[in-house]
Amino acid sequence: MSWGNSRSQTRLVAGFAYCGFLNVMDEYRVDGLSLDDRFFKNPTATYPIQVVGNSMQPLICDGDIVLVDNSLPPKHRDIVLAIYEGVFTIKRLIQRGSNIFLYAENKSVKPLMCSETNTLEIRGVVTSIHRPIRS
Repeated sequence: MSWGNSRSQTRLVAGFAYCGFLNVMDEYRVDGLSLDDRFFKNPTATYPIQVVGNSMQPLICDGDIVLVDNSLPPKHRDIVLAIYEGVFTIKRLIQRGSNIFLYAENKSVKPLMCSETNTLEIRGVVTSIHRPIRS
């Protein structure tokens, strides 16, 4: 499967699947769902990255695939792909006044404070997380 280069269509039985009580799904029947339309709002600026490590758990886990859009301007509380001190990392961007921090979701990982002495480059905003649930 290629990411974003082809028009992938998946045929669905239902457009919605409730995770609570059982429901009759025929009234929600749809003809198809384009994964490209759903996840690649800007296909030329969106690319997949495989995650290594546990600093963003429980939200993002080791082995997950995240989609990163480098056309979006990063905002406070976005999860971003950044280069911090020459190393790629995925963290939550936090702005407090003029200070910028990169926070992990895993509370045992200390935040990274960005200052004039650190090098920081935001390479894009994480727009979705994809995780296999069956190997």
